[in-house]
Amino acid sequence: MNIPPVNRDYAIVVRQDLLDIPSIKCHHVLLYGFLKVLSIQKGYCWISRPALAKRFCTGERNIKYWLAELKRVKAIKIKIVWHPTNGNHKERRIYCLF
Repeated sequence: MNIPPVNRDYAIVVRQDLLDIPSIKCHHVLLYGFLKVLSIQKGYCWISRPALAKRFCTGERNIKYWLAELKRVKAIKIKIVWHPTNGNHKERRIYCLF
């Protein structure tokens, strides 16, 4: 399992719109901020659920629920990219929308 390096210090800036959503908890905000940092270079990130679970010291099931909640409130968009020749899953791209 490869965790993308985050070698620089970044401040997590979260819009008030996201913080005003009652179902959004502190772990959602931290996850969103981390995804946003990873998205700086390409506009999206591709980190896996196991890598996120390791980074946040939690289980993959929690990460799955946290991502689902962020997706439900339209804070992120998840796009699956398919391999052009064999049609297999190539990567999952997570776009931050706030």
